[in-house]
Amino acid sequence: MYIKPGLSQSLAMRDRLVTLSELECNRSKASCWIAYRGRVYDVTRFAQDHPGGEQLVLEYGGKDITEVLHDPTQHRHSQEAIELLDELAVGRIHEKYTDLEADRKEKFLDLSKPLFDQMLVNTFTKDFYLEQVHRPRYTPNSPLLFSNPYLELLTRTPWYVVPLFWTPLALIFAYLSLSQLDVPCFVSLFMTGVFMFGLVEYTIHRFLFHVDELIPDHPMCLFFHFMVHGVHHYLPMDRMRLVMPPVLSLAIGIPILLLTVKLLSLPLAFGFLSGLIVGYMIYDLMHYFLHHAVGANLLPPHFQAMKTYHLAHHYQDPTVGFGITSKLWDRLFGTELVINPKLV
Repeated sequence: MYIKPGLSQSLAMRDRLVTLSELECNRSKASCWIAYRGRVYDVTRFAQDHPGGEQLVLEYGGKDITEVLHDPTQHRHSQEAIELLDELAVGRIHEKYTDLEADRKEKFLDLSKPLFDQMLVNTFTKDFYLEQVHRPRYTPNSPLLFSNPYLELLTRTPWYVVPLFWTPLALIFAYLSLSQLDVPCFVSLFMTGVFMFGLVEYTIHRFLFHVDELIPDHPMCLFFHFMVHGVHHYLPMDRMRLVMPPVLSLAIGIPILLLTVKLLSLPLAFGFLSGLIVGYMIYDLMHYFLHHAVGANLLPPHFQAMKTYHLAHHYQDPTVGFGITSKLWDRLFGTELVINPKLV
């Protein structure tokens, strides 16, 4: 029996009894169930988004993985990683676990309803909000952020929008620069722009997206934190919200453009900005594929290392490890994340 997962399974469905034979029957790519501490979870759609790759999930399809998730020799998972299963429950096996639902703490957000609308009327304390937003959740589909369809559309950005939107602008800047500068001068400016975006990336991630300790304990401040970056830590595998929407990237990019034009002559500024834009595209596309690249063991060594590093930022310690394309600036500024190999 296959039950299609929704954004929020009903309590009745969570408490339906599942036999061991029924669990074992659901072990294929088309229908994959697992059991953990007496609960049964449908991970069919989650498998393709699993940070360690789909095959690792399918290997344990139809089985109880309680011991596996806590076995250090099998890559022990953090509590935050285990909580990703919450929305995928489809039943239970043993009566002694029927009190799991009653033991749940204060509810944070309902993933079946627009999230930003809920945050606008939130009454959370700052401590509760930060604890919850850094506990990743998983849903097979992108949850609504706004009830307004036009605002909602602006929040959903497929990865290919980044090169489609920014490549023409980078080419225009390159052309304007090359029309007045020789090639060696342009190339040096271009490569400087590409390199310097690593610092921009680090600065934005650390000092704009991660200012948790500076957030005032006020509902509207928590709303803006959630809107800018908190939602990504809350739903790190949401494919439609892994690259910046053009509206947000323009809001950040225009001040950088104006500052560059003010500091440099136009030909120099255009050469530098063309490289900066390419650096941004590398960053945003790499961020997407760090979350969703399949066959992690087949990736180039640097990409594989950064995938592990960035996922540790999400699932181990969000207060350090701000580099996406490299660890260079983390090392220079003392924020390098030391990865615990026993945790996801």
